[in-house]
Amino acid sequence: MGNIVVEMGAAIRDGGTLPKMPAGLTLEDAYALQKQVVAEVAGGTVAGLKAGMTAAAGQQAFGLTHPLIGSLYESGRLSPGASFASAPGVSLECEIGLVVDGDGAPKTAGPVIEVPRQAFADEEDRNGANLVA
Repeated sequence: MGNIVVEMGAAIRDGGTLPKMPAGLTLEDAYALQKQVVAEVAGGTVAGLKAGMTAAAGQQAFGLTHPLIGSLYESGRLSPGASFASAPGVSLECEIGLVVDGDGAPKTAGPVIEVPRQAFADEEDRNGANLVA
């Protein structure tokens, strides 16, 4: 999966479209892929973690039965009063975020406004496992 990691990392850094995702990706595979993508994008270091897909309706829409855990990149942190341009696939989500230390241990928790961008190359890629990856 090395090539997809590089392609996903470039899409995340540059605001591009994600590559076609591997068929049949399981949640276990997706979390392993997420770890590799974090290494590609941020050298393995994250600013925090977030709980996602915490509402039953969102879980159902993406074929999930429980919430997900995602990584928050330091490069994605916005200062109060920041603005950003709207783009296809961009939305706002209220989440619970954990700030972690350099070892990945939780330091504090609080509300997070996430600005996710679902830029899948193929609509068939919109599922829970691919959101994790």
